Amino acid sequence: MFDRISEGRYWDKPWTLVSGCTKCSLGCLNCWALSMEKRFSKEEKNVRVHPNRLDIPLKRKKPTVWAIWNDLFHEDVPFSFTIKVSQSIWAAGRERKHIFLLLTKRIKRAAEFFRKYPYSAFPNNPHYWLGITVCNQAEADEKIPLLLQIPAAVRWVSYEPALGPLNLKKYFCGNDCEDFGLCQMEEFQRDQCSQNGRIGWLICGGETGPGARPVHPDWAKSVRDQCQAAGVPFFFKSWGEWAPRDNPNAYTGWAKHYQGDEWIDGIDKKENTMFRIGKKAAGRLLDGREWNELPQRRNDSCMK
Repeated sequence: MFDRISEGRYWDKPWTLVSGCTKCSLGCLNCWALSMEKRFSKEEKNVRVHPNRLDIPLKRKKPTVWAIWNDLFHEDVPFSFTIKVSQSIWAAGRERKHIFLLLTKRIKRAAEFFRKYPYSAFPNNPHYWLGITVCNQAEADEKIPLLLQIPAAVRWVSYEPALGPLNLKKYFCGNDCEDFGLCQMEEFQRDQCSQNGRIGWLICGGETGPGARPVHPDWAKSVRDQCQAAGVPFFFKSWGEWAPRDNPNAYTGWAKHYQGDEWIDGIDKKENTMFRIGKKAAGRLLDGREWNELPQRRNDSCMK
């Protein structure tokens, strides 16, 4: 499991249960997946589910980290299908010892699902890790309190693309979700949440593809330092298309520097200039090393 860490991939295989998506965040502006979907799909309906793929993980014997990237909580995905997915995760996790990384941009709808179906196969399942995508402080403050209400073996945050600084200290302290005044979960869910009401893992990465926006080095270093101070595992995925000035290839690329709250063309003498040299050349070193930290599992036997 976690066989592709050196490539900056914290999953082993994708499990595509939903095709298509719609933009719902500032981070979606340059979505490559949506661009590819529009280019190659001949379907009139943008969002489609694939019930014929529900048994794929159960057929694979080797313990695997499965990534569910296409949003299972999209408004056009019926909850009846999500329930079937939860049942498949339970069966494949129990029999094959897989881990499932479920990532959503729509945590409000995820919370709605758990309010309506509190006894689905998700709660108390050590094989499913629930994550949200945030790109700036406003999204973090909107989404993280909702994430902390929902039962999961690991609650994690994907700060990608990183488009602004984050202060996550208040979400690392292990607060009971009721402190946010938002909890509407069933009693047994609140009990579990209060025992583990914190972020358990943070992924940080820059944007890739045409139109990619830079991530400021200070933003990445800040969340890294916050994680280290709180004992939260930190994974730096990559710089994206833009590299900081300490990269050996930096000055060969198009330059932008951060001024005020925007990126401006040109080189600045301060440590806020980024150079577009491509994802491969930009790499994934932060302060001279890789950051590949993984969370502790609630049930380590599932990793064997």
